[in-house]
Amino acid sequence: MPLYPQPQRIPLPHFIPQLIAPPDMPVMLDRESIIGIGISLVFTPKGLISDQVGGEDGHGVRWKWWLSEKPRLLLLGNTQDPLLESLWSVMPEMRLFGTARTINFDLATSLNFSLYVERPRLEHLYNVKRIWLTINRLQRETPHLVPIPHLQWFGEGELKRQVRLLKEGGFHTITINLQTVREKWVWERILRGLETVKRQYPEVRPIFTGVSSLKTMARLRRIFPWCCFCNSVCQYLAQRHVRLRRGQGMRLVRETVTGNPSVVMSHSITVYKQFLQELVDQHVERSGYGH
Repeated sequence: MPLYPQPQRIPLPHFIPQLIAPPDMPVMLDRESIIGIGISLVFTPKGLISDQVGGEDGHGVRWKWWLSEKPRLLLLGNTQDPLLESLWSVMPEMRLFGTARTINFDLATSLNFSLYVERPRLEHLYNVKRIWLTINRLQRETPHLVPIPHLQWFGEGELKRQVRLLKEGGFHTITINLQTVREKWVWERILRGLETVKRQYPEVRPIFTGVSSLKTMARLRRIFPWCCFCNSVCQYLAQRHVRLRRGQGMRLVRETVTGNPSVVMSHSITVYKQFLQELVDQHVERSGYGH
């Protein structure tokens, strides 16, 4: 399939908040450089624009949610399998990615199909191929939406082939979804795979989605010091009047508070940003960068 290099390197922040609902006070997000929005909020199973993001007279999500022009909008292809399969089936005629661009999205990941251990090996390879087919379709539908492929693998073979494709094809930014990783043996396999990625392509920059633990973030940043994280925890908790606070060491404490959910969410976002900046400062100090 024809693939084209990503445009110039994307300036990535330490942390990208993912919205799971329209913000109550959009101005609190003006300081963010990138905001993530899940594809389940954007499209219906038939590929139509959801009422949650679609505006009247062709207006997009910025108009609908009162977002400023400052943050870039990232369409995240992580969602439940039934919706992914529905979107896959309607993708040819609905031009999902072209539509995403017209409603204000600036960047988009590929769809993130599941790789279940108990499923046939051929299904693993088929779903990996579909990830790249969605990148191919994105690039054909619009040149103005930055494509970010998911790196997903089950065996070492497809991992190495994809990393070679990333490097030779000019893809410098990827996403890796770790939201469903629970078992220790799966986590250890992921870490071994990430070490392989680093050996083959040390310049690649991952956006890890679904990671909320500071300890996990620190472990991943030891492998990729300049990686980025994206999760929906900040808004999810804020909707329940809960914010995050840094405890001792790498412990996150949840506090019940009053106040506007967007203000509460902003506080939790700051906790993640400050922690990740500390990790960068430690890396710079150890490596001697800047001296």
